[in-house]
Amino acid sequence: MNWEDGRNGDPRAFSRASPAIILSKNQSEYEVVKIGTPDWGHAVAIVADNDGGGDAVFAGFTGVGLQAFRYNADGWQDVKDEYPAEAIWDENWNIVSQGSSTWSTEFKYQDGYIVAVDTTADGSAQGLALWRRTNDVWEKVDQYLIPVEFYVDSISWQGSTGQYAVYRVDDDLVADYTPETMCFFDDKFDDSGHRTFAALFASQVHKTGRLITEGETYSDDEFNARQDVKIFQIQDDEIVELNNPFDRCNDLLFTNFLDCRDINNDGYADFTRHVFSRTFGYVVARERGGTPTVHINDRTGRLIDYENDQGFEMPGHSLLLNAGHGQGYTRDVNGDGIEDIVVYGETTRNEFNSYDGSIEVYTGSYDFSLQSQED
Repeated sequence: MNWEDGRNGDPRAFSRASPAIILSKNQSEYEVVKIGTPDWGHAVAIVADNDGGGDAVFAGFTGVGLQAFRYNADGWQDVKDEYPAEAIWDENWNIVSQGSSTWSTEFKYQDGYIVAVDTTADGSAQGLALWRRTNDVWEKVDQYLIPVEFYVDSISWQGSTGQYAVYRVDDDLVADYTPETMCFFDDKFDDSGHRTFAALFASQVHKTGRLITEGETYSDDEFNARQDVKIFQIQDDEIVELNNPFDRCNDLLFTNFLDCRDINNDGYADFTRHVFSRTFGYVVARERGGTPTVHINDRTGRLIDYENDQGFEMPGHSLLLNAGHGQGYTRDVNGDGIEDIVVYGETTRNEFNSYDGSIEVYTGSYDFSLQSQED
């Protein structure tokens, strides 16, 4: 479904787009198939079925509920009844069916498991849930939930009043701790044999560093936004958080997309974030022209900041180095087995310079290796 932020469309039908599946036709052609009921959201995954194919599964925010489709000789089949139901509501926000899953924000699949954003029915805790498929039935087998410690009154930049939910995370008190997205590591993370995934959590912390105090009132401009990255493993059907796998990780940078895969061909999965290069909204401006952040696995499950390890900065888009926006990722673009850097703008609207909407690719001449791993 559409990634474009259309949640404020009025009427709500304007915020919706048809779920779409891209099918390859030959080596150079693709076909876009629109299917199902229009919805708004970006929780989408391909889930393997028992016949060697994959189900296209969608979940969104407009009350449509979970949608799942499988292709066979008779065409596309609706298989949503093989999955836990999402809540369904009407145009007046009246609940039609409560459902048993809360996958609409995000869910990811790997090897018979789904990790999804989860919350309690009363909103007293939120986090992640682990679902396992056994004998074609999906069952919630574990949860990683952070409870609300207390609420504080808040004043928005518009002057309206409300409340922040405050959570205790790693001995710190943060406001509005919200799970955003996840990714499974495609290759092994360490030698434990456990499936491993990363998750992003958005929150707000007080600008002065002091603890948020129950009973006080806070305004929006007293907080800095933060995006935590946590690494988990599935051990005996339980979600287990790994203790501090990063040597350093800037949690004041933000991204929508992650890569959890081996980018240097050593057999161990690495971790990259398509972080935004921004000035607006950042505590410290990142004027890097869309350069991603890269963390290389040291083959023991420690994720090492590549630029810090090497002592140099990777390139960014030449027209975006002081433009206040940009993002990028690594990919082997020219097929030589070495990852390249792809950078581009967040928007073609740019009051700072003459960005032309172009994409720049910096081809790599060697693998992303740590100094300790270099011959």
